[in-house]
Amino acid sequence: MGNPDLSMKFKLLLGTGCICLLAVIIIFVFHRPSAKQRTAEGLALLEKSQHEFSDSQYKAAERSSRQAVKLFRGLAREYPKRRYFPQHLGHSQWVLSDALSATGKKDEAERVAGEALQVFKTAAVQFPRVPYMRQ
Repeated sequence: MGNPDLSMKFKLLLGTGCICLLAVIIIFVFHRPSAKQRTAEGLALLEKSQHEFSDSQYKAAERSSRQAVKLFRGLAREYPKRRYFPQHLGHSQWVLSDALSATGKKDEAERVAGEALQVFKTAAVQFPRVPYMRQ
């Protein structure tokens, strides 16, 4: 294993006999934050990017919103029946589009804004009873 700290933990866990190899693999290889944790992280990034944009920190807003887009895109794929993920994805894309536009990346900004529009159009079809999605 490349990480010496992780390698040491692995050896300690195996050496104690308290945990089996399968559990170690699950803990160190397959563990990932829950949907709730990733949602909280995405919302924090979205809010951060909005504040950065408001403070004219466009590069920082671009970075934060890109991370939020990545998180919410994954969550929307993983949980297609949850209406909030496309909503948060679209909002993150709007902030990203604004930040890109402010830094002179007009073509990419337009593409991202188009993707956000498509996210909301698809969400309006998927969630017809949610008025917010039909605005």
